[in-house]
Amino acid sequence: MKKQFIKFAGIALAAALMVGTIIITTSNVQAASTQFSDVKSSHWAYSAVQKAVSKGYVDGYTNGTFKPDVSVTRAEFAKMVVAAMELDVQNASGKWYVPYENSATKAGLYASTDFSNNDAGWNKVMTRDEMARMAARAIGETTKENDKWMYLATKAGLIQGVGKGQLAPKGLTTRAQAVVLIERILSKDTGAYLDVDKYAVGSAEIAWHGTNIFTVMPEMWVTPESDWKQAGKSSVEEMWNEKLMTITSKDGLYQGKLDALVAIDMADPNDPNLGLLAPSEYAQMVQ
Repeated sequence: MKKQFIKFAGIALAAALMVGTIIITTSNVQAASTQFSDVKSSHWAYSAVQKAVSKGYVDGYTNGTFKPDVSVTRAEFAKMVVAAMELDVQNASGKWYVPYENSATKAGLYASTDFSNNDAGWNKVMTRDEMARMAARAIGETTKENDKWMYLATKAGLIQGVGKGQLAPKGLTTRAQAVVLIERILSKDTGAYLDVDKYAVGSAEIAWHGTNIFTVMPEMWVTPESDWKQAGKSSVEEMWNEKLMTITSKDGLYQGKLDALVAIDMADPNDPNLGLLAPSEYAQMVQ
């Protein structure tokens, strides 16, 4: 694999059996497929929407639509995650979301440092960054670095890019994105394998600590676990010292900063970072 380094600046509805006028429900039987006029079988989130509705942690609208592209607030997303994971919810006074907020807090899915714990905070539309943070926590991931959550979520296969290597961290979370992500959380918790978008992971790694070398070139960083654990790190990726990307002159008058160190897989014609090379440079490197 030929690679190049360059510098650049800088996602339980019970079934009913009716006999005469008697309705018998059972919680472990899923309902038949629910047809929504705006989520056909060809829709990218169709399967997740069907599963989510059958499990009962989200509903469609009375007019027969699901509204997959409608934005989701932080409160709505927290409720869906709490309900889907079947976390304990206790009655509480106040706004409708308070019982779910309490449950999410207790389970470690939400921390008061995430955003203001008030009506204004909970009713804001959730960003993809915030969705990644709650999703990563839902599968047991932890970090003290706020810019690492997206990396953890993409590496686990919970979130994929909205385009080739595009994360849209400040993009707003939709109902379709929410249920797809929650279904992945549930699958991950059962030990199921999830497809990982390597381009999204690479972009998330750059956003986290300024390089994607561990994503693109994992074979170059085969380090004994004892080494990085002895250094107090949780993974080999933690060995990268972002502070060393800033160099100060001896007299303290000048300072240079490398915004990013990007590894490009020259053997991959779809590598999203190929566009950083001039056509002449690319042609010379592939010869």
